[in-house]
Amino acid sequence: MNLHPAQAAGNAIRLCFWSLFLFGCGQESSSTRPLGAAAEIHDAFGWLLRQEGNEAFVVIEEPRSGKFVQFAGSREAPLLLDLPGQTLDPSEMDRARVLFHKLGVEGPEEWDVHDPLTGKVAGKQVGFQMKLGRDPRRAADIASRVFQEVYCFSADIKLHVSRH
Repeated sequence: MNLHPAQAAGNAIRLCFWSLFLFGCGQESSSTRPLGAAAEIHDAFGWLLRQEGNEAFVVIEEPRSGKFVQFAGSREAPLLLDLPGQTLDPSEMDRARVLFHKLGVEGPEEWDVHDPLTGKVAGKQVGFQMKLGRDPRRAADIASRVFQEVYCFSADIKLHVSRH
């Protein structure tokens, strides 16, 4: 049976989507385990929730690839996960959509970036954000899922956790 090229392309896209949805990184979400740096990550979130103001943040990064997820929060503000879309390749963006959809977050979101000197819109930012309350364990679990289900790293990956 010969398909029109547009039909063949549509079928290929559907197959790719369903493969991604069903198989993702080749592991199921039920197999997602805490990362090797779980204690350090949990401690960093505790530190973040004790900070004054809203300038502090934590970055969890895989140093070789530069892949990361970041979190804001403070004594006054709950934990907020931020996964910038500009850092994701197309496959990672698709896997992030699937993961965050499972977590009840539609996205990616898009918002304006303002020039600090003029206050005018200087561009757009795209990414996934998720409010996580004041629960460091939940935040650590979701960070683990990002590294395993979006970036396709194993649970024993060596991560760098930095506090800013």
